[in-house]
Amino acid sequence: MKFGSCLSMKQFWTMYPVFAEFAEIPACAVAKMETEEYKSLKRLADSGRVDFYSVKNLIKEYRLTGREVNFTLLKEYIEKLFYRLAELKTKLIVFGSGKVKDVEEGFSREKAWEQLFEFGAMIADEAKKYGQRIAVEPLAYSETNILNTVEEGAYYVKNVDRANFKCMVDFYHFDCNKDNFADIEKYAKDIIHIHFASQSLRKLPVTTEDWQYIEKWMGILKIIGYNGTVAFEGGIDTSENLNNTLIRLRKIAEGDI
Repeated sequence: MKFGSCLSMKQFWTMYPVFAEFAEIPACAVAKMETEEYKSLKRLADSGRVDFYSVKNLIKEYRLTGREVNFTLLKEYIEKLFYRLAELKTKLIVFGSGKVKDVEEGFSREKAWEQLFEFGAMIADEAKKYGQRIAVEPLAYSETNILNTVEEGAYYVKNVDRANFKCMVDFYHFDCNKDNFADIEKYAKDIIHIHFASQSLRKLPVTTEDWQYIEKWMGILKIIGYNGTVAFEGGIDTSENLNNTLIRLRKIAEGDI
């Protein structure tokens, strides 16, 4: 497995380098980034000092479902962004983006799914140009009213029908929704990325209970034969504690704890 951390741009510039094998930064921030800051990121990527393997927060400004969807604007945004991500050597793009895909009251859910299928095909095809993959992230019901469960993620993957369009599991969202553990094994072949955090506060694991929770999940990943990327996503107090978390997580994965 490969272990990294989700970081805001502020966290990235203040905390890096850390023990993380890769940094998962916000794609929407890269899209809006001024030239000089972007060039600084590119220099880090070109030097090999930082692996920007994955990004999150794909899109925040444009609607993906409903009456205001504009696929021309979406395509322009995606083309510019994915080109930049390719220059940063990003290989995996997490697609959660809950609020912009919320189904508005009175709007057909069937039509909303059709719009999401079209958007999914668009981003998968653009990502394919650069050897990138998409990881669809089912989110908590409190964050969006569509695409919440592993089963819905698999349904989305099936309908978009692109080899580089798969799904992921976020422990926090999964547990908030009381999702079905059987679906993780059922759709294991489609799961290509993981987010983790402590169970209750969505922070770095600290207590014995926190680590028992993480160990339970790592056991589940072992059962399904998962050997992909795992990123922490949640509150980070210090870079030292993030380092210690990732070191311990690797030891758990390797059977040293």
